[in-house]
Formats: sequence, C-alpha cells, structure tokens
Amino acid sequence: MNKSIIKKYSLFLLFLIILLTSCEQFNNSKNINIASYFSPNIKDVLIGEIKKAKSTIDIAIYVFTDKDIVDVLNKKADDGIKIRILFGKTADNFSSSVDESINKKIEKRRDGIHKFDSDGIMHNKFMIVDKKVLVAGSYNWTYSANRKNNENIMIINNAQGTLKSFQNEFNRMWEKGKIIKVIVIEGIIDLNKLSEVKKHVGSYITGEGIVKSVGYSKRSGTYYLNFGARGKSFTIVMFKRVSSKYKSNRGSIFNLKGKRIRCKAKVKYFKKYGYEIILNDYKNLEILSD
Repeated sequence: MNKSIIKKYSLFLLFLIILLTSCEQFNNSKNINIASYFSPNIKDVLIGEIKKAKSTIDIAIYVFTDKDIVDVLNKKADDGIKIRILFGKTADNFSSSVDESINKKIEKRRDGIHKFDSDGIMHNKFMIVDKKVLVAGSYNWTYSANRKNNENIMIINNAQGTLKSFQNEFNRMWEKGKIIKVIVIEGIIDLNKLSEVKKHVGSYITGEGIVKSVGYSKRSGTYYLNFGARGKSFTIVMFKRVSSKYKSNRGSIFNLKGKRIRCKAKVKYFKKYGYEIILNDYKNLEILSD
C-alpha cells in the first residue's frame, strides 16, 4: 500500500472517530432541546418565552423599541420576576426609545463595556430565562425586525455549558455597564422655542406648544408634528404603531395643526434629523386648546 493511500485511510479513520465521539456526546445530552424560528414568526415566540419566566430574566439587546415587549416585561416585573436589561449604545442613542415605558422595578444598564480596545459596540441580542433557557439570534427587539427584516432566533433548553458561557458574558458586561439615570425636568418647557428644548437632551420633559405643521411619510406611516419651520425646529415623531392607535381613538393627526398640545417624553437629538421626541404612547400627548 503506497503512502498516499495510507494517508487518506488515516484521515478517514480520524474523521470517523471524531464523528462517533460527537454522536456519543450528543446522545448523552438527551435533555437538550433546540428550536429555531424565522421572521415573521419571532415576536410572539419571544413574548411566549418571557411569559414563562418564574424567577429571572437577563437581556442583552442592541436595539429595543418595541413597546409590546416592554408591556410583557413590565407585567413580569410586577409579578416579582427579577429582570435586568443591558442596552446597546448607538451613535444617536436610539437603542432604547422605550426607556420611559420600562417599569422602575426593572434594572437597566447601557453599553460601555468592550472586551477590546476599540470604539466597537455591544451588538448582542440574547435573553436568559430562569438561568436555564437561552434565546439568541439576529433579532433586535424592534417593529422593523418583526415586520420587515429577515431575522432569526434559536431557543435552547438545558444546554448547561452553552448557557453558562452566555451567563458569564452577560455578568461580565453587566458589571462594567453604565447605570441608566432617568433625569426628569420639572416645570413646563416651551416646545416652540428650540433654544429651550436643546438644553434638555436626554431628559424627560413636560412640554407645551403650538403645532405649526404636520408632516407625513406614506412609505413608513410616520407623522411629524413640527413646532416651527420644518428641519429647523423641534419635532414630535409618531411612528406607525402609535399613530394608528391615535387615529383609532382620537381621529386625524392632521387636525393637530394649529392646536396647543402638551407632551411628556424624552428629548433626543439625532444628527440627521435634529431635536425630537419619539412618542411611544399616544396618551402622553394631550390637546390643550384649539
């Protein structure tokens, strides 16, 4: 038998040994259960796993804007479940436009945490339920991820080695994360004075002002309440989910033009768009007068 054949035969035997070893290890892990899900069937599955929690939920999520998921987490927190959420940190701080809606019983921290000496980001998207169920995949907790994107998650039960590594990584990031401080500004801010609004970026305000114009994006279903010249003033943004509820309960959003309104929410600054409030609950907007 020549050396070439011997070499090929040896490699085949090595491959066979590795394969049999892997099969044996897999067969010894009969309790491991792995299920995969793809958009658009992810959100309900994710919420279902949250509802099953008996004691703890740890979440590392890059972008979180879906208030439906917040509502479920808030209920679990009220039921006594210990919940920790580690948010990502994007350039425009859009990663958690749900901040104001999250139950005060839920602990929150933000990325600042990199393993490497770089300006990278915390791009994880995973959840650990009761220290025994791992949910992980590409899915950010956003409406776009649910309705538009091609996304995936895997739900892994009883894989203790894998779960332990994720739990250790979460704990490492959590210890180095920045505690999110909620700053609430007392008094009424004039929404028609951009110079006043600018002072309170990152804070929760109660603002009043007259809506000068109402813009609308047919493509995204988003409405824009402008308190001065468009692009040069403060704006309240109502994405499709909120605007749909507003119209169902209060009528046309275009009717807000010329009216004095009051709004309670967090002021944000986006380099591309300017100074805005992203309205997550239509009830936080009140009409004061015609």
